[in-house]
Amino acid sequence: MAPSRLQPWALASVPIPLPPPTPKARVCYPPPVVATGKLRAYTDGDRARPSHILIVDDDPAARQFVADLVAREGWTSSTAGDWAEAVRLLDGDTIDLVIVDAMMRSVDGFKLTQLLRSRSRSYVPILMLSSTSDDASREQALAVGVDDIVGKPVNSFELRLRIATLLRIRHLTSALETKTRELEAMARRDPLTGLANRRCLDERLALEVARARRYGRPLGLIMLDIDNFKRVNDDHGHLVGDRLLEFVGGLLRSAVRPSDLACRYGGEEFVVLVSDTRAEHAMVLAERLRGAFEAHSGDLTPAGMQTISGGVSGTDVLGEEPTTDLLLDTADRALYEAKRAGRNRVSCWGPR
Repeated sequence: MAPSRLQPWALASVPIPLPPPTPKARVCYPPPVVATGKLRAYTDGDRARPSHILIVDDDPAARQFVADLVAREGWTSSTAGDWAEAVRLLDGDTIDLVIVDAMMRSVDGFKLTQLLRSRSRSYVPILMLSSTSDDASREQALAVGVDDIVGKPVNSFELRLRIATLLRIRHLTSALETKTRELEAMARRDPLTGLANRRCLDERLALEVARARRYGRPLGLIMLDIDNFKRVNDDHGHLVGDRLLEFVGGLLRSAVRPSDLACRYGGEEFVVLVSDTRAEHAMVLAERLRGAFEAHSGDLTPAGMQTISGGVSGTDVLGEEPTTDLLLDTADRALYEAKRAGRNRVSCWGPR
């Protein structure tokens, strides 16, 4: 007997075996490596605080894995799940290293690296965790500012060593940045008086004159000179003369506004740049400085009471388009007039 043939409509009633479900892919993290804490000693040395690491990853498990590894080594960390939180947490003074995942939903690690580089006030190394190891991705990471790449799945021991290496670079760079800032400050300061030096005055005066010309704001300049200073040095020695210079420095620092600039112009001459101030009001400040120097200089040194003369100029009394040379020259002429008239006085440049 021939077997019966099923009609097409009857196929629905025949059970069809289905393949077993495919398990959902998930990232596997290796078992943690027991840290010794020695790496912190190698990277932090005698620092008052442990290194602080910012971990950026939109996967909570991945963030926790790296945070636990960092904590076991003795470093501290902050975590961010998106780019906005990462930017908020980034601080060049407290963050020593950023660990960022290459592939995230909102902003990938490459774009985030560029953003963090533009926001950071100091050089902070960036370590990228990436599941792609092709040459193009590595080259792209280098181009946007990534310092090192660790492939996924992460090897805990390798990650610890890479972190330690970048932290050592961070601390060496930070020390160099601090020293550079100190040297820059020294290059712009007079070591004896603590005031700005001539180089700083030239830079600031050019900016202030340009501002005064563009916006029509007044700018005053005071030039001061200690009277008979050479005689003080000849009769009492240079240490006494230095004491008078130091006193003028302290007097100017305490009397001028934060928006103004007081500097040692050279020798016993000083200049005060007074922004948004007319010449007549700069005269008031110059007279106050002259009186304070005369009143207190007698108690400073064996030379007894000394005096100071001043010359004042301003963009509102020049009578022509202001320039840096013109402002300095007219204040110097006013100072010469004060000296010629008997010293211990202040003279102002004017059309007369």
